[in-house]
Amino acid sequence: MTLFNAALLRIPKDFKYDACPPLELPPYLDGDIEVFEFNENSMHGTHWFFKMLDELQKEYDDAGGGPAEGFIHNKTCLLKAWHEHRMFGLKMARTESVFTHHPQELYESVPGVYPYIWTNYTAATSDVQCALPLFCVLQHPRHPHAGSTENAIEYLWVAERARGVGLGRRMAREMCCSTVLSPMWSSVAFWNKLGYQLPPPMTREIV
Repeated sequence: MTLFNAALLRIPKDFKYDACPPLELPPYLDGDIEVFEFNENSMHGTHWFFKMLDELQKEYDDAGGGPAEGFIHNKTCLLKAWHEHRMFGLKMARTESVFTHHPQELYESVPGVYPYIWTNYTAATSDVQCALPLFCVLQHPRHPHAGSTENAIEYLWVAERARGVGLGRRMAREMCCSTVLSPMWSSVAFWNKLGYQLPPPMTREIV
């Protein structure tokens, strides 16, 4: 009897990474993009977490269920990941171009006008940060650039309004993980394009 282990996908040991295609964002979003940890500081950490929950809830409400359902009903798992410093995202430097086309007073005030940005303004420091609407949860609390691929991706989510421009690919590559745990079958083709594959089937004799 052949048992297929569909609980994970792995990067083959001899796999060679190609350069990740550039993001297809509007030209005015020209700030440098870097990985950040959702809970890296008290000024912005809780804001990003609740921003993410609000987005998941909105998607769920708008669709009457749907792709966000698994996440919105697992808030405890998301909170645990945030608390354990296992939740990561991508943020964008606020350049003059970003500021000109996306001024602070218009931040997310008109639904759908600026679909690619979350923002947070901290009055105490006059600090404005821009993040892309997505998150990735790792299995272990470590920085993704720690030099090892032995970590695993547990969850990867991109807001529906920001899909199709390469954010999921960029996030996955930035994480540098060898394994994806329990991917949804609908996402297997996405992971296959990035080089992740089902491990060889495990076989055993049933006596």
